[in-house]
Amino acid sequence: MACPVKEALKEAIEEASKGSSKTDETVREWPVTIALTAPVEVGGHKYTKLTFRSPCGRDWVRAEQATGSKLEKMHAVLASLAEVPEEVFLELDHRDHLKCLEIARDFFSAYELALLDPVSLLS
Repeated sequence: MACPVKEALKEAIEEASKGSSKTDETVREWPVTIALTAPVEVGGHKYTKLTFRSPCGRDWVRAEQATGSKLEKMHAVLASLAEVPEEVFLELDHRDHLKCLEIARDFFSAYELALLDPVSLLS
């Protein structure tokens, strides 16, 4: 049984090698700004929105080095991308938290796919 994620990635790589823009259609546009439903205050600063910059190599390293639960690792990466204290994510309203976790999911999905052997995807 074929893995749908692996198949989609294989197809995207093949299309990219042909010069197609298909990969551009599936990549999130950065930066991403989320207007908070319920503002939070942490360290004397009131947050009404969070803006997440485009991930880079240091974020992948941070994800690898972060300790704790999967959620704590996601908070560490989100804090890095939004350049805010991790505590901000502990204080978020559940609706805002879910929006942020979707961004984390996109990051971690790409991160996990990147750890696959890319040569095996083409075979």
